[in-house]
Amino acid sequence: MSTFTGLYDRFAAKLRFIGASLDVTRRTLSLGVADGETGWYAKSYANTTIEMVILGRAATLMLIESGLYVKRDAVGLTKTAVIEGDEVMDAASRYYTVESVTPHCVGDLLVFYECQLVYNALHT
Repeated sequence: MSTFTGLYDRFAAKLRFIGASLDVTRRTLSLGVADGETGWYAKSYANTTIEMVILGRAATLMLIESGLYVKRDAVGLTKTAVIEGDEVMDAASRYYTVESVTPHCVGDLLVFYECQLVYNALHT
C-alpha cells in the first residue's frame, strides 16, 4: 500500500526538482454573524501555508497524462484537507476559490485531495 500513498510525494518531489514552488497560501473561510437586513453571513479568512500542486487546464495532460479532469480553471492536488469556499493564492499571487474537493483513496488510505479551482481575476 505504501506504493500508492507515496504517489503524491513522488510527483511533488519531481516538480520541486525542476524549480516549482508548491507552497500556497490557504485562506480558510469562516462565517460570522448574519446581517439583519440581507441575512448574509459576514465572511472572514484565516491564512495558513500549505503544499498544493496547481495545474491549469493545458498543463494537466502534459504533466500527469491522464486520470484527472480539470472541470474549471485549474485543479489543485494536496494532502491537506481543504473545504469548498476556501481560497488559495499561488507563488505568482493568483487567487483561486476551491469549488469542490474529492478525496482519492486506495482502500482506507488517503493518497491526495483533488480540488477544482476557479480563478479570481478581480480578487480584492
